[in-house]
Amino acid sequence: MAEKPEKVLAFLNEMLSKAKPAAEKEFRQLESLAKNEGIDELHKWDGAFYSEKLKKQLFDLEEEKLKPYFRLENVVEGVFEIANKLYDLHFEEVQTIDKYHADVRTYMVTQKNKELVAVFYTDFFPRKGKRNGAWMTSYKSLWKKDERSFLVRLFLLFVISQNPQTKPSLLTFT
Repeated sequence: MAEKPEKVLAFLNEMLSKAKPAAEKEFRQLESLAKNEGIDELHKWDGAFYSEKLKKQLFDLEEEKLKPYFRLENVVEGVFEIANKLYDLHFEEVQTIDKYHADVRTYMVTQKNKELVAVFYTDFFPRKGKRNGAWMTSYKSLWKKDERSFLVRLFLLFVISQNPQTKPSLLTFT
């Protein structure tokens, strides 16, 4: 998209010049809040705790109260919508692709001209043998052989502790 590394660096430097003053101001606010609670030096591991306190103090905002607005299904739909607006990608869930587990959902990813560009797998829920955390991987990268293209197969995997059969899966904003 950027065409040249110089454009990327210019974009990043412009973003830094605009974001850094706000980040420094917020860090000073976090330090002040911590000092008021007897903490002389704010460490990296203190950041999330004091950031939540600052949000509550400044905006009466609590992360837990936002969770109902971040149902997993809504977040996935929103990400697909953004990918459509930015990159003209369309996601259509399909049931005809073999899956390695029943919880996995599969999507055909096409461009505006209906050209198939990828198969996308999502795997969100915990189970025995699945590692914790969040990660993305590709099973098969795009490649060509004898003038024939082979599809990209991408996986988005992470673990959400809620069980979708008993209650909705709610995410946090961060």
